[in-house]
Amino acid sequence: SKRRILVPASKAMEAPAVDLDASSGSHGIAAAVLASLRSRNNMAGLLSSPGDIEQAHADMELLRASEPLANGLHSARENLEMLFALEECTGDPDGDDAWHARWVLAALCAALPLLVNVLPRDHQGTCVVPHPHELKKTVVPPNKKRISPTGSDYYESQRACDNCEDPISERIYWSCGAEKPSGGVCSVDFCSRCYEEMQALFATCSIENAKWAVRFINAVANYVLKNMPPSARRLLVRQLAFEFPLPMFRSLVQVVVDVTDASVVHIEDNIEGVADFSDFWHTVGFMELLHSANLLPTTEQRGGQAFQEGARLLGDSFLLLGLDKCEAHADWMRWKALSNEGGEEEEQADLGGSNLLSSMPFRVDSRFTCFLAHSGFVPRAFLRKSVQYDAGPWGSDYRTLEFRRESLHDDTLANLGYCFEQGQSVRLIGVHRTPELNGKEGELDTFDQQKGRWTVSLKQNDSDKTYSLRPVNLEHVDADNVTALLRRLVDPRFAGENGMGPGVHREFYQLALQTLVLNKEFWEYSDEVRTYWFSDSTGPEAISAARAMGAILGNAIRMDVLLPAVFPEPLYALLLRGLGSTTVGPWSLADLRKVNPHFARSFEQLMEYDQDDVASLFTLEWPRSNELEDLPREARGSYVQAYVDWFFDVRFELKVRALVQGFKAVLGLCQVLQKLVSVEQFGQILSGVEEPVDVAAIRRKATEVGWQSG
Repeated sequence: SKRRILVPASKAMEAPAVDLDASSGSHGIAAAVLASLRSRNNMAGLLSSPGDIEQAHADMELLRASEPLANGLHSARENLEMLFALEECTGDPDGDDAWHARWVLAALCAALPLLVNVLPRDHQGTCVVPHPHELKKTVVPPNKKRISPTGSDYYESQRACDNCEDPISERIYWSCGAEKPSGGVCSVDFCSRCYEEMQALFATCSIENAKWAVRFINAVANYVLKNMPPSARRLLVRQLAFEFPLPMFRSLVQVVVDVTDASVVHIEDNIEGVADFSDFWHTVGFMELLHSANLLPTTEQRGGQAFQEGARLLGDSFLLLGLDKCEAHADWMRWKALSNEGGEEEEQADLGGSNLLSSMPFRVDSRFTCFLAHSGFVPRAFLRKSVQYDAGPWGSDYRTLEFRRESLHDDTLANLGYCFEQGQSVRLIGVHRTPELNGKEGELDTFDQQKGRWTVSLKQNDSDKTYSLRPVNLEHVDADNVTALLRRLVDPRFAGENGMGPGVHREFYQLALQTLVLNKEFWEYSDEVRTYWFSDSTGPEAISAARAMGAILGNAIRMDVLLPAVFPEPLYALLLRGLGSTTVGPWSLADLRKVNPHFARSFEQLMEYDQDDVASLFTLEWPRSNELEDLPREARGSYVQAYVDWFFDVRFELKVRALVQGFKAVLGLCQVLQKLVSVEQFGQILSGVEEPVDVAAIRRKATEVGWQSG
């Protein structure tokens, strides 16, 4: 069998196509592949058809698998790095967008096999690379020795490890201290344990190859953001979104994430000169372009498609787990200060809080150096902390409420749903025995928790008269009273019990959530997706239950309580929309599928049905159901979209409004939720992510005091 390696002609060099059979050996393949890496023109011409993307990748895979070709691999790495290091454009003198995007894409195809699984991983699965400067052994003076309350010896170094974040308590640690180009010194420190673990990892891999991977990705990022015209950057994003094969796209994202993740620990994030780490921030910018390519299929419907596609990869593929080693509060403070400044820069931002797709060249500014500006990469724990910081501190403005375990449903509705309080003005509604009282106004006196009734004083003929009424027969005269009451955080207690604090909070919010969703009058359960959605009931009690649910979700996030994942993502989208979020896109059939897959499949069949008798086969109950009989086939797509919009925005409007009211009262001022958090991230902030317990990590962090293991 024969392989044909395509080596396009270059203005600077003629390299003919080479036919290679099995007998010609790997050296011929190496020569052919390496020849195409010698100029940008060669790389641009390498991708003359869509299939050439995978061909270029396969050729380099073959080269890497050839054991005798160590020199060839070294030359390939050098040539690839030089392609991006060149300052002068060696190709199309007009700087054609297609040329720029084509040669960069070809270079990425060729480099990818040399980048995959090059960086070593620590025990947490995070990639690591050596610190760029020499680390020096530092010894804490003997007079800094202290004794802890448990009787253990430790040294007061007044330093913290930049890898594990723990205070350095050993006598020996490793510090940098190298001078930085912008002035000052690098203050990165590692405790002895982390230093020794990393040295052991580096001994198992090729440090030269690992360093090259970091340099190469940095070089690509610098070229794309500083040398490529913005229009070429946008074209590159489109080609990565629609032409780059999915397995290769997944590998490229993994490589760039690994390089960025490994570099996080080596930058000083809590200093004024954080922008000095320009290679790191340009690589983050390149990650933003990849993230944009990942989401691009979700924002447009291409020709011949009935529906929009989903994202190419799950959002978790872009997480920089190394950010958990950084200070979330300090980053939030910087982001908050810049957000409050606002201004024209924020309005014109496209990616990463900056004008990544429109500036030439791109310059790293203070807004771009906030990790929160890259919210798609921020780990959920980091993001959750930022939401809690942004929601405001615990103060004296909270309510201590008592709940009976045996009547938790009723007490939850009374305290968090109806939101009545002594002294409020109310109006009577729905009273059947004495209907003449309906519409009259009075004042709330006392609440009988056992009977679930309020004593209301009504003014009649200049004299007060009291009535005992259920909350369902009362409404607020001033609707702002509801928001004012819900805004105060809830400190729950259980009747007859002395417990208080975080443990009680966790138990209450989880039980309150459970007792509300199990009421079939308020929520409907789907066996297919195993989540709850609104029922069609719209009575006062159902509306109050939705408001109480919103308050429970808001308070749980504010008080750092994780709740079970019992709702589909569209409910989170409704909450974010209610806050005025800028991250939630338009409704789609994919959203309906997450609520009712059976119904969504029916609409897909409607779109694909090739006959005209659709009205007899597909029956819908909504205001425009009569249009289906005369609906042209080409109009079915817009008809289905209109139904989806109606389903989410109109059908459950009263309940959604109450749900948002309860949630917004607690977290309505949180700009992190409004500007940064996606629907997927919101669900993970609320319910966390299921992961197995890392017993090995617990053992590594455990300290044995006063006993010895057998």
